[in-house]
Amino acid sequence: MNKYVGTYRVRPELYFDDVKEEICVSPETYIDCYRDVEIYRYDRNLLAMQCPNVAFFNARVQKLEKEKYWHSVLDTDDGGIIYFREVDFDKIQGMKIGKGEFIKPKTSGKNIDPKSKKNILKKYKSDPQLFLDEMGVY
Repeated sequence: MNKYVGTYRVRPELYFDDVKEEICVSPETYIDCYRDVEIYRYDRNLLAMQCPNVAFFNARVQKLEKEKYWHSVLDTDDGGIIYFREVDFDKIQGMKIGKGEFIKPKTSGKNIDPKSKKNILKKYKSDPQLFLDEMGVY
């Protein structure tokens, strides 16, 4: 996902290091989008778009089926994951659904290195337990 740094907001996955007892950044990254959508690399040629809810997911799947851009989908309880070819990313990103955009990657912070500690939210730095609580770890 490093090729998108400077264009979109690329964030790292965060994890809690039990030895250091602090929140750290992972080498796994994703493009942060509005509406809690995350786009990450699935393999060398495919990207995956994780959708936050069922209605949002279903609308995007129907649009991609019409446009013939989707590769496959995985339906989950809280939304789903759409797999598509990376070469189609710009076309998909420019598509419209009704009056809205298909996906809208965030650009604020686009020049922040994904490995930077700036990616750790201040609320987590001051209270690592909050991070663990929000991730469902007790």
